Amino acid sequence: MHYLIWIPDGTGEPTDTKEKVFGLVGLSDHVENSEAMPSIGPTGVQGVLFAWRKNGPCEFKFDPANQDWIPASQQGDWPQGRYWVGIWKSSPPTPENLVRTYPYSGGTVSLGDETVTQWLVPAALELPQNLILMDDGSTRFEIQRRFHAFWMRSIDIAKRLADGIPYSECRQFCVDALRINYRLTPEVASSLRLFSNVTVRQVINVVAGVRDG
Repeated sequence: MHYLIWIPDGTGEPTDTKEKVFGLVGLSDHVENSEAMPSIGPTGVQGVLFAWRKNGPCEFKFDPANQDWIPASQQGDWPQGRYWVGIWKSSPPTPENLVRTYPYSGGTVSLGDETVTQWLVPAALELPQNLILMDDGSTRFEIQRRFHAFWMRSIDIAKRLADGIPYSECRQFCVDALRINYRLTPEVASSLRLFSNVTVRQVINVVAGVRDG
């Protein structure tokens, strides 16, 4: 079942659009197919509850007896607790619940601990590219701007992979990779125990086009 997101009212103004509210907490990629309603949340104050019911069943209510609520972790300048993730105890989300309308091609990787699921990891070089006209009249391919920063990160991480990369950086890169194809937050990925010291390397290899051995 799809998870829920609760955002305190203090994040924005009552008239703010979903795009602005999600943008204020670093979840701009969660706008598509979201539904919103006012609701008390895990901190006991009024806020806005968001649900996604297009990809399968998702009960649209705050039900703390049957849900685990996890505060957003601090990420850079983004403060802890800026949003909360609600996961149904008896029905954690699956890749089928979270997949985006048009996922990008790459490779399938088995992720998880007690529950292992198949996730489509995008390959950086297979992300959409534009045809750019050069001064001499020739044409070159260039990764679209919305993916350019991620593509550059994939090049950097592939170069550094053999020397060892901090696991915190590996985890964040893997979450960002999956977010291209899935509606996913770092807290959900951690709750599902998607990554291990082995699987982070598998994800990075698919994204960066690195071959083991």
